[in-house]
Formats: sequence, C-alpha cells, structure tokens
Amino acid sequence: MATPKSDAAPSISLAEYTSPALVVPQLAAEDAAAALRELSFVLHADGRVSEPTRFCQEVIDRESRCSTALDFGVAFPHARTALAAGLCFAVGRSRRALSWGAGGVACVQLVFLIAAPIAEPVAYLKLVAALARWCDDPVALTRLKTAASAGDMFSVLTGRRSRSNSGDAF
Repeated sequence: MATPKSDAAPSISLAEYTSPALVVPQLAAEDAAAALRELSFVLHADGRVSEPTRFCQEVIDRESRCSTALDFGVAFPHARTALAAGLCFAVGRSRRALSWGAGGVACVQLVFLIAAPIAEPVAYLKLVAALARWCDDPVALTRLKTAASAGDMFSVLTGRRSRSNSGDAF
C-alpha cells in the first residue's frame, strides 16, 4: 500500500466511518433530493440512522439553508441529528451530474451523506475536514469516479489496494 502524501492525508481514518455497504457506485436518483433519499435508506439499512425519511428531510432542510456542493463535482450534505447511531457517511456516485443547490447551478457526481450525532460536534468537524482534504486530491477523486464497484470505491476511499485491480496502489 502506498503511503499518502502527509499534506493530503486525513488526520482520521475514513474507514472508521463507512463500509462497503455504505458505498453506492451507481445512484438510481435523477436529482439531488432523490440522491439524499437513496443514501438515507442505505444508512438506515446498515443500522446507521433510524427514521430515514425524517433524517433525509433534516438533510434537505440543512441543504436549503446552505448548499454543500463544491466546484469539483462533490457535495457533503449532512445533518447533526438524534437519528444517527454514530458518526458515519455513505457515498454515492451518479453517472451524470446532478443539479445541486439553490437554482441547481452546481453539478455533482459524488455525494458524501454524513450522519452526525448531536453530541459529537468535534469528531463531525474532523470528518468533514478529512473528506474535504481527501477530495482535494485530483488523482484520488478520479479513481473514485471511475472505480468499477462498491468494493473498489471503498478501497480507493480508505487507501487500500483493490482486489479487482491489485496492480494499482492507492
């Protein structure tokens, strides 16, 4: 396994907050709200959030106040909520860019949906910062956007060698 550059390495391990079950390589959603619903139910199916519809609405309400879309096709929607069993995130990839934010001006292909317990503000901020630093690496971001499967995407995210592409070091 290659050692990440020290200036780009997250201060926390992303693997602690997600799993292959929380990675969706092909979102069925055709808009931002549907992507949030889809990922909310993924978090619920893995026991990470209760009441996925209510959680999703909390995230949509937060996004309506301030979009989390960034210029490079990534969004970090999140909610600090009593519905989260623990700090975690699901990630989904869309084949085509989704309109995001007020007026749908941003185009997003990768959605990192973060569920944060209200009582964990410091850990939550560290996770958001680590994800933002991770996404600042254009090579890693391209690998995530082109990974063949959920397992490959998880391997890229966590810096592990992919089984189906074992010749590449991440």
